[in-house]
Amino acid sequence: MRWFLLLALLLACRVVHAEDYRPTYEQYKALCAKGKYQEALPLAEQALRLSEKEFGEAHENTAVLLANLGLIYERLGDYEKAAQLLRRSVDIELRLYGKDSPKVARAFEDLGLVYESLGDHGIA
Repeated sequence: MRWFLLLALLLACRVVHAEDYRPTYEQYKALCAKGKYQEALPLAEQALRLSEKEFGEAHENTAVLLANLGLIYERLGDYEKAAQLLRRSVDIELRLYGKDSPKVARAFEDLGLVYESLGDHGIA
């Protein structure tokens, strides 16, 4: 019986590790570094889903992955989608760090650049 419980525990740990977002994150970051944004996109989306599942939708890891995904969409020219993702990231970071945080300032800067690309200079 002990062996059965130990085996079940080991299998459960393997399943949790298999759904870890980090390997997917590393893959898409490597592709982005090579300028292969279209190839990185599905991996970035998967990493975000895994992070939301593992940490929740309001966690700092999720905010970082939202911002990264938004920047991939920005590089691909989908500024509306980029702005949507970056706004979600900004909202999370504002709640976590407050309006005076350098992290929040950087998030607003990224969002402002996307709004500028959209031609919405009033918001940017």
